[in-house]
Amino acid sequence: MNASQNMLGFIMASGEGEIIGVESAANTYEVLYPDKSVMVRANHYLTERFKPLDLFAKYWSDSYLRYHRLKVLIEKDRGKITPELMMEKLANHMNHPKSICAHPDPDSAFPPSQTLASIIMVPEKRVVYIANGNPCETAYVAYHPDP
Repeated sequence: MNASQNMLGFIMASGEGEIIGVESAANTYEVLYPDKSVMVRANHYLTERFKPLDLFAKYWSDSYLRYHRLKVLIEKDRGKITPELMMEKLANHMNHPKSICAHPDPDSAFPPSQTLASIIMVPEKRVVYIANGNPCETAYVAYHPDP
């Protein structure tokens, strides 16, 4: 593996509600499985063997804070999660400027980082909600992929 390779992480879901995540580096990958039917992604590797390659997390460590905060918020409402409740959680500003809904920090020593989009998938209903920008400022649009 080459540390200069970019991280690639994505989530796939079926209409039957099956969810998996995939993280890759160079010419290898790992499959991730949901935690109690929920999968959360941020901007760092979750796979142990890829963590030494994670240059993004070195410079923008707030990814760990956002990931942990979202997992705590989801666990708090486990069993009662709706798309609307997730939209609220993804617009959360606790720990600003290192919040889930991230806005550029002019005082940062590193290039600014911010939330560019927010995605909520409800596979069993065949709907994906996407906010193109900060979810506190941008309405989610529902997309219904063809069967």
